[in-house]
Amino acid sequence: MKLNRNLEDVGDVLVEENAMLEGAIRLSEKKIKVEEKNQLYNEIAREVSPQLKELNELLDSLEQNDQDIREKLCYGGVLNVYIKRCSNLLIMSRQSGVLNVGELWLALSESLEYMRLYGIKAYGEKKGEGFLYGKDAILVYESFEKIIESVLQKTRAVMVLLDMKDVLSIKIELDRVKSTRNLFEIQKKFEKCNGTFETFSEEDTLYIRGTLPLLGTPLKKWS
Repeated sequence: MKLNRNLEDVGDVLVEENAMLEGAIRLSEKKIKVEEKNQLYNEIAREVSPQLKELNELLDSLEQNDQDIREKLCYGGVLNVYIKRCSNLLIMSRQSGVLNVGELWLALSESLEYMRLYGIKAYGEKKGEGFLYGKDAILVYESFEKIIESVLQKTRAVMVLLDMKDVLSIKIELDRVKSTRNLFEIQKKFEKCNGTFETFSEEDTLYIRGTLPLLGTPLKKWS
């Protein structure tokens, strides 16, 4: 009986300690989730910081009698859709690290829609299906945005082809553009991710070609 009472006391202590341990685990899990969310928010803020800053400055400069108000608002739409779509890609990428190429295409397509509102003839086409690392999808969209922002006031037509044959490849054709900034920086980022990045101009058109590996497929060079 004494042994049983001792065992009951030990059992009570274990129950209390177990409850305390479960509470500590739940608190730790909540803390980890909060830290993960904060890290994600900080990552999103870093990624879209230039566009957020430019959008805020643009909105602050708007006046009712501004002759360029429509153009400014359309440009603000281009910035805003990038902020929204890039944030979405980052959130989905954080969940699994892998993205369906279709998600990248949705982001590119919506950006093309807002470019048309800006007055640019913007066309896009996607061929094939596949998966790639989230960081690679974000690299493609980020690179596209940097290129577009630098030529928005120059070009009159843009063609984008996203192809998933063996590798993910993106081709961009820019009318009335011979060169633009950020290309060397983008090339280095593609090469760092085991991709390729090439540009050449012909008459008044700039051609840009980039490739990145799809998951489960080897990288092949452009021919």
